[in-house]
Amino acid sequence: VMLHMLVQLGCRVQVASSGIEGLACLAAAHHDVVLMDIRMPDMDGVQVLQAVGGGPPPDQHWATARGGPVIAVTANAAQDDERVLLGQGFDGYLAKPYRQSDLLK
Repeated sequence: VMLHMLVQLGCRVQVASSGIEGLACLAAAHHDVVLMDIRMPDMDGVQVLQAVGGGPPPDQHWATARGGPVIAVTANAAQDDERVLLGQGFDGYLAKPYRQSDLLK
């Protein structure tokens, strides 16, 4: 759904199906913005953000470089989730369900 909405907005989109795949995408090219799902296979969004912001863990060999803002995307919309995720280094927060106008913002 998000891919379809972003394409309708005229965005070029690269999709990763896991945290490790996302890190590989980030290592390969600059991205203007990253919409990071918090729950992903193999690494969660917070772990990926830590790898992007602080370099890869010592046992990994990808060369990530943080480019544009990283927005946390989550179905966890509890009262403190936004504050907690922003405190962990995300640049923004998008709760599911969202509208295309929310993505545009």
